Amino acid sequence: MKNQQSPDERKITRFIARTFNALGHPARLILLELLYEGKASMEIAKQLNMTRGALQAHLDKLMNADLIWQDPKDPSQRYLVQPLGEKVLKMIKEIPTQLHADQLIPAFEKIEAKFPKFEGKENVRINIESGVGFSLSRRHYEKAREMQVQKEKNEIMGKIFS
Repeated sequence: MKNQQSPDERKITRFIARTFNALGHPARLILLELLYEGKASMEIAKQLNMTRGALQAHLDKLMNADLIWQDPKDPSQRYLVQPLGEKVLKMIKEIPTQLHADQLIPAFEKIEAKFPKFEGKENVRINIESGVGFSLSRRHYEKAREMQVQKEKNEIMGKIFS
């Protein structure tokens, strides 16, 4: 199947993907917000209990996505949040409201608690709702668990977003 996007649309898609990739780690979201508040990077590293190397890797990822900036002539300067970074932060703050996170998170936590991860021997005996018992390998149990959790999450999302 051929890509139906124009060259300009592909550039936009890559740009968006790069931005989301840079924001794809919780530490980078927090880091971006703390930098926006004017905190120094080493102060943030201490606050997040992060090594210098880990901090630098996160900062590099944000800089490569043009969300933050640091003058290469004066690396002792604080990192500055770029206008794109400010805009992204404003959009991120809207996401919980747009996604109804106040409803989804508690519902998802209940679903996941209902289907605990299997920790133990390679084989486990499971009783299905019908009461029929059978033996199942850990891999199959985990896959069945994930599918059931996802099914219930989809039902919840369908109710919330309809």
